[in-house]
Amino acid sequence: MPSIFWPNNNPWQPDLRRSNHFLYNETISAAYASVDAEKGKWHWQAGLRYEFTHYKANQLGNAVVKDSAFKRNYGSIFPTAFVSYQADSNNTITLRAGKRIDRPAFQHLNPFQTILNKYTYEAGNPFIKPQYTWNFQ
Repeated sequence: MPSIFWPNNNPWQPDLRRSNHFLYNETISAAYASVDAEKGKWHWQAGLRYEFTHYKANQLGNAVVKDSAFKRNYGSIFPTAFVSYQADSNNTITLRAGKRIDRPAFQHLNPFQTILNKYTYEAGNPFIKPQYTWNFQ
């Protein structure tokens, strides 16, 4: 277990209030399909992806700090598409659209409180949800 040690009149003793052992396991499963077509100067493509995410995390406790565990499951559909037109041999006009996901990093989920100085601390939030965005080009 990762521990921080503190001098306590020799020898050094573990500081159990500041010892952090965060276990994190994430599984992402996906299935996708796409279609593609061309006719003359036009080219189309569309795709559909489904992703399912499962994670579980455990902030292990000790004699001073109690442990905490959490898990989350979520799934979503991600469509993408583009259409392009070849105006001439040097120029092509393309329009694209798609949905994306930005998952929180595991260290942002860790609820352990880290003291940076006597005025500042940081801690993760296990309830953060992923961010979904649409992009258009």
